[in-house]
Amino acid sequence: MKWWQIQFPEEETSSTPLAISPDGKKTLIDWMEAIESNRRFPFQYRLSPKMSLDDYIADDLGVPLFSEQVRNIIDELMTGEEGIEWYEVSVVQSRNQYRYFAPKFTRTLDILNEDSSLYGVNKSILIKAVLSAEKIKKYSIVPIVGSSEAFFFPTRIAISDRVKKALKKS
Repeated sequence: MKWWQIQFPEEETSSTPLAISPDGKKTLIDWMEAIESNRRFPFQYRLSPKMSLDDYIADDLGVPLFSEQVRNIIDELMTGEEGIEWYEVSVVQSRNQYRYFAPKFTRTLDILNEDSSLYGVNKSILIKAVLSAEKIKKYSIVPIVGSSEAFFFPTRIAISDRVKKALKKS
């Protein structure tokens, strides 16, 4: 089965819409206590009127944001073992407010191909994650291991071909 990676845009010229948080000096770590206590992001992201309002929006904190439609499709296709909690996010564009959702993985999934992944000394640091095709085949969405796991909101996510096909149908 094919998998598709979703990630924060690498360049300013990327066509992926980029939502901007209210305080460019704060990091995701700075916001985490307020996010956790509210079970939602305690601020509104701004999206330039020039950007298209897509089902996937990147943000300046590195958290992938999904539309309610995408969240519903992923929810329908999940096994329940993924351990995802969705946090509501408000995105404002030209005075219009939209609901988006950030996936938080609450458990570590055993999805690595241990032999093919590359580690530092004593396996203390994961340098290159290689996902195991056998281990991920039952899932619809997985975090790319090593992508900001300390934040719980991974910066890189992979979705299965099942999710991609369901999104194309909708």
